[in-house]
Amino acid sequence: MKHLLMIAAAFIAAPALADRATEACPLLPPGTGLTWTYADARDFGVCYASAAGSSATVFGVYIGTEPDFDPTRATPVASGNVAGKKVIWYRKDSASGADSLARQTVIAIKNGAVVHVWVNANTDAELQDRLRILERITFIH
Repeated sequence: MKHLLMIAAAFIAAPALADRATEACPLLPPGTGLTWTYADARDFGVCYASAAGSSATVFGVYIGTEPDFDPTRATPVASGNVAGKKVIWYRKDSASGADSLARQTVIAIKNGAVVHVWVNANTDAELQDRLRILERITFIH
């Protein structure tokens, strides 16, 4: 019975989080085939973009005031743009060498908020496609 109540609560909460993703997450350019999944915490939110039918994160966006990522301790790899803002992309270190194409950056937005953006890719073509999408996202808050 306890599990049924938890499942029912998840179904009730899912539309609320989907609505919250629409309110809190950046606007995705039309035609990307991506959707946001949103996780809310007391003082920050995280948006995870994934392709339809997949749970794999294509890229993610932390919106808050205290991201875990510190660019002063990271390796810069390229310059670029996110939502029309110039950024420096840094290597996203992990325990796996398979993530050698993963990138991350931070940018300041309105009201003192900081955005930590990371992108995952398995090929250079995937990375370039995802970076082009990130250039065209729009922050709505």
